[in-house]
Amino acid sequence: MNQRWLLSVLAFIYGALAEDESTEEPYTEEEFVDAEKPGMLRKVSWQDFKIELVILSLFALYVISFVTKKRKNADFASRWYNSLQSMFRSQFAQYGPGRNMSPIIDVSPTEYSSYLTGRVNVKNVYTTLQLFPRQDLFTYGINQLVEIVLGNVMSPVLPVADRFQVLLNLGNHSKPWQPFVFAIVRKDCMRILRETRFDLSFTRISSHPSLPETHVLMSENLECTERVLNLPQFLPSLQSCLKNLEYLIITDQPSAPPANEKEYVEQPRIDASMRVDNVASISELQTLQASDLFTALLSIADNTSKFQWRPEITRKLTSSRKLALEEVVHASAAKKAAKSKKSTTSDINNLPEAEQKKRMDRERQRKIKKRGKRV
Repeated sequence: MNQRWLLSVLAFIYGALAEDESTEEPYTEEEFVDAEKPGMLRKVSWQDFKIELVILSLFALYVISFVTKKRKNADFASRWYNSLQSMFRSQFAQYGPGRNMSPIIDVSPTEYSSYLTGRVNVKNVYTTLQLFPRQDLFTYGINQLVEIVLGNVMSPVLPVADRFQVLLNLGNHSKPWQPFVFAIVRKDCMRILRETRFDLSFTRISSHPSLPETHVLMSENLECTERVLNLPQFLPSLQSCLKNLEYLIITDQPSAPPANEKEYVEQPRIDASMRVDNVASISELQTLQASDLFTALLSIADNTSKFQWRPEITRKLTSSRKLALEEVVHASAAKKAAKSKKSTTSDINNLPEAEQKKRMDRERQRKIKKRGKRV
């Protein structure tokens, strides 16, 4: 159906623009508007509105494409979540935002999410299926051009693709544990994540024989690394989805750089993202990979009691967080001071010249007194 519409519109545009001028009959004198007789109008035909018709045809083509591709994305999301529904319901008491509501939340034509809660050791889970903008390729092309031109100015982001993301917030556990930052990251995503995520600044990059060459480890401490990789069911479950895994991050630090102390909120959680190779033909292999990724995340949530460290490691983890908070507070105070100084300077410049001189004299005398006290 879409191909018929496309061919019809393109044929119409071609016919309108490729008119043979040699067969066109010349206008007669009656068809011209006489400047001396403004009341008379020449004859008009559809050929006089060729440009307008072409624009309307392109707009109609855009609308038809947008609607049909949007429905396709919605169908992809529905089939994806339906294939994972049994696993979700077996692990969580609540699948979806509430009763008598669809478990799939339509955030945008390219983003569909769901909510899970009601499980031991897990506070809640947010899942997101991000899809390629098939319904709006024109806007996507414009954004790509802007990114190419202003690539050094804009903040780096992961390339647009079909991907499944999971945010698992860890709940209260019976046995306290010391949070840490640990990540398994695909190499082609490492630079972007390193530049954009605040929590990964706590880690050091290394390799591990259990991981393929396409991925690297980012961890605060070697003991944390070994403890995570030796969890039951973690590595066996992760192996099946490593091919499409973009990142798996265990963290308690903010992902975005905090601007002040209020934004510096520590929340133990797990972030994960995997690409979906061909969402148009969802297969058992793809849903199995997503299920295995979930199993790996839940194995971490169920074994946090094993994250007990030696005193020296606990001191290092605590010290690094204290130092990071101090840096955020210092940067925030410096920014406020600079803003206040700029505001004061602006206020002084708006005063009359005589008042400006008085202010400057008072400031000079204050500095002289301050130097005298130091001496």
